[in-house]
Amino acid sequence: MKDPSAYEGREQTYLKHFFLERYLETVAYHIGWFGDFVYVDGFSGPWRSTDEAFEDTSILIAIKKLRTVRNNLLKSGKRPNIRCVFVEKDRGAFEDLQRTTKNIDDIEVLVLNSDFETAVEQITAYVGQTFALTFIDPTGWTGFALDTIAPLLRKKGEVLINFMFEHLNRFKSDERDFIAQTYTKLFGGDGWQGHVEAGEAAMLDFYQRRIKERCGFDFATRTRIMQPLKEKTYFHLVYATRHPKGLKEFRRIEKRLTKEQGLVRATAQQRNRIQKSGQLELFSAADAESKSPSLADDTRSFSARAQTELLALVHKKGSVFYEQALPALLEIPAIDETTAKSIICDLCEARMLDIVPPLKDKRSRPKDGHELRAVPQNQ
Repeated sequence: MKDPSAYEGREQTYLKHFFLERYLETVAYHIGWFGDFVYVDGFSGPWRSTDEAFEDTSILIAIKKLRTVRNNLLKSGKRPNIRCVFVEKDRGAFEDLQRTTKNIDDIEVLVLNSDFETAVEQITAYVGQTFALTFIDPTGWTGFALDTIAPLLRKKGEVLINFMFEHLNRFKSDERDFIAQTYTKLFGGDGWQGHVEAGEAAMLDFYQRRIKERCGFDFATRTRIMQPLKEKTYFHLVYATRHPKGLKEFRRIEKRLTKEQGLVRATAQQRNRIQKSGQLELFSAADAESKSPSLADDTRSFSARAQTELLALVHKKGSVFYEQALPALLEIPAIDETTAKSIICDLCEARMLDIVPPLKDKRSRPKDGHELRAVPQNQ
């Protein structure tokens, strides 16, 4: 994909593409090693591209990455059938989509001039029993009603959704009936009102629970994309899967995203300061610490939540193995496996958990096969 300078003024899109490219590569390699793979883009565009060849769009980013994956798998003796579905309802954008994909002959590409919801039945039939990664990247929060898209998401595969929190939060107090109806469709029915009013974390937690309930996923989580110039959320990338390995990979790529987000936002903010003041700055954004206070607060808050939920799980069952507890921790935003291991060790040191067999020393960390046992409260 193109570097951040090509996304000036739309840094949040660069970060979304940064994550998509890396996760798509990971899942396509893993699935393609064993069988066929389908990539579904429900809101393809292209939109707001600054490149005549559309190389700064999710369409070309996906095609190029899947082509690389396919070629490397072929070199390893694997012959997966990799297919793509691109859906776009706007006629002008669809014509651009057709021109962009018409000469692709090494990957099977289906392009549909339709809204995503209408196309779900056709896409579901096209995917069949093949593993699919579905990418839902709308410009707002309509067009992917949960009950409508559920038949596709119940198929074998995973989903990545751009959950437009900034838009939803802006209209959450709007009392017009048609606005409320769009929220009801998004969340797959009523019951969302209290969760939306309770704030960002509650809204996202509720949406993730609904995705799991309605679409048969075992796990759902998210990562946060900030506004480039403000300490506010732009959107969340919500992810759902049926395998703990997916959570591990999601968190691994999120770690790279967090570092990239810090640099990209620092660069945008420095450029904004220079434009306002007319004065160059001594140090580049890359030389400065660029951690978002909000994201740092997230890490602290979610670490505390992980401790509470882990203790509740262990006390409820009496004991659990590390590999059983880990997925529940990885579902919590901002908690990767390294952080999860540290949380377990901290609770052990505080005599709130026992690890069996005991760790060899303070530098050791729990792994599969270690049993986490509740420590009686009177100890």
